[in-house]
Amino acid sequence: MSDIFISYAKEDREWVIALADALREQGWTVWWDRSIPFGQSFQDVIEKQLSEAQCAIVVWSRHSVDSGWVSAEADEARNRNILVPVVIDDVAPPLVFRQLQTADLKDWDNDPASPVFKKLVADIATLLGQPILQTPSGFSQPVLPEPVPVQKTSHKWLWVAGLAGLIAMGTLWFSNLQKADPVPAPVIEEFRVENAHITTGETSSLIWRTSNASSVEIRELGEVANNGSSRIRPEKTRFYTLIAKNKEGQTVQQTVEVIVEEPAEKTPDPGSLISLFNESFEEGNLDLAEKFLIKATTMAPDHPEVLKIKDRLVEERQAQKLAEEKKLKEQQRAEQERERQEAEARALKQKQEEKRIAEEMRIAAEKQLQQEEQEKARLIEIQKQEEAKQKKNEELQRKQQEQKLAEQQRIKEDRLRKKAEQQRLAEIEKQKQLEAERLKKEQENKIAAEKQRVEEEKQRQHELEKQQALATPAPIAIDVIGIDKKFKRYGLEATTLKKSVSQQLQTAGFNVVSLAEAKNNKDSVVMQLRYKYIERNYGAGELITYSATTYLFPASSTKGEALWKQRIESMANTLELGKVNKEFARNVEKFIQDHPKKGLEFKK
Repeated sequence: MSDIFISYAKEDREWVIALADALREQGWTVWWDRSIPFGQSFQDVIEKQLSEAQCAIVVWSRHSVDSGWVSAEADEARNRNILVPVVIDDVAPPLVFRQLQTADLKDWDNDPASPVFKKLVADIATLLGQPILQTPSGFSQPVLPEPVPVQKTSHKWLWVAGLAGLIAMGTLWFSNLQKADPVPAPVIEEFRVENAHITTGETSSLIWRTSNASSVEIRELGEVANNGSSRIRPEKTRFYTLIAKNKEGQTVQQTVEVIVEEPAEKTPDPGSLISLFNESFEEGNLDLAEKFLIKATTMAPDHPEVLKIKDRLVEERQAQKLAEEKKLKEQQRAEQERERQEAEARALKQKQEEKRIAEEMRIAAEKQLQQEEQEKARLIEIQKQEEAKQKKNEELQRKQQEQKLAEQQRIKEDRLRKKAEQQRLAEIEKQKQLEAERLKKEQENKIAAEKQRVEEEKQRQHELEKQQALATPAPIAIDVIGIDKKFKRYGLEATTLKKSVSQQLQTAGFNVVSLAEAKNNKDSVVMQLRYKYIERNYGAGELITYSATTYLFPASSTKGEALWKQRIESMANTLELGKVNKEFARNVEKFIQDHPKKGLEFKK
């Protein structure tokens, strides 16, 4: 089981190697290599490593953001709350991971001392705890945080804390003594097959060479020497796995394949089968020899040589079983003896170490007591000095208090003088404000009288202009809109209505002009007669609505806007113009009455 699982794209392999090495230097174990041993499922190995890891680092790059494997591993790590994402290119992680805080390692130069890498180590430590580093003596110790300053406590507690610290350090040191010196990792320097393609019945050789290994095993053959070779005669294509292990249990392994092809079909005779049996028997491959024996027995069950090799195989099987049982017992006895010796050595070393620690603690305690006596004497002297200093400070405080009272009395008198002066100045300021208000009121009265005079003058001028406007009404033009074929169907023409209204206006004393003349006269007014004809069919009956409306507006709005407003107002208030409007509406209403229609309605 590894502490850290690294998920990455194969294109980023070189960068991940540097990251894995830097994390191992911190004391953690790292799994990152995608090479899977032969005979194991790629997916099963990754799922096992990811499920056992306590921290998963996902490396987001321009290659990995499109990788389904990396996204799936990141999602699993996020679900377990062990995800620590990092980014090494200018890319955005997949959408579901963008809300997570991501370490920016784009500019990391593989330096373990860089701030960004230290921050990453701190984030990982929140999941895994502080890593275990190797000290120069070879003992492991936890990475401790920097000491935090504390306030002074009594010397008695300091002595107790120091004694506890010595005990803890002694215990840690002793526990480190139990660990052996660091052992280099095992290495498989060579593991190959002399002939990787053979036919059934042929032999080949496995050749291997290792270093730093306390035991070497070929899974299909058992324990072997660290370096050597072995003849093999596999019956079918099979894999051979070499496993090298050191004293600390670190292992490496490598797998090779031997391909076995079936030979051309031929009928073997008992003699050749007996020869193959003898050859396999001499090589120690009893399983293959037994197969050759079964074939020979089938072909010639009563053949003397067949019966002879059958007895030979049974004897060898029994001898091999006895040898294995003896070897196993010897190994068990040797292991028990080794464990007994190691236990005795550990007990002796522990006893010696406990004796040494106890002596060191006694010496430290005596030294601490001596320091405590010296500290007590120093404290008594300091206490005397502080008492003398306190008396001196009390005398100084008494004098300062007297000076303070005298100063407060002086300040009080100054405040009374300032208050009297402020009252005098306030009275003067009040008189000034009253005079200013009087002058201001007189000025406002003058301004109000002037405004009233100007307003009266404007009112008089307005009345004069109004009278002039009533005396001389503006030229007016008639415009008729809305007469369409529906009105014409009943004989209503725009020219007829326009002529009728013009005659009424002229009778009322207005100056009626044409539209062209009105547009050239800035003082002209246009009376627009608007008609609307609405006809609806509601199934059984019809509903016809006529609407007649009068509007007044200046013929030209670009000049004299104020004058136009006065003209319109005066004309709208003129009695004769009101009569014209009413007559106009009656003309339309009379027209409708002269031309009745079922469902007829009229709206003015």
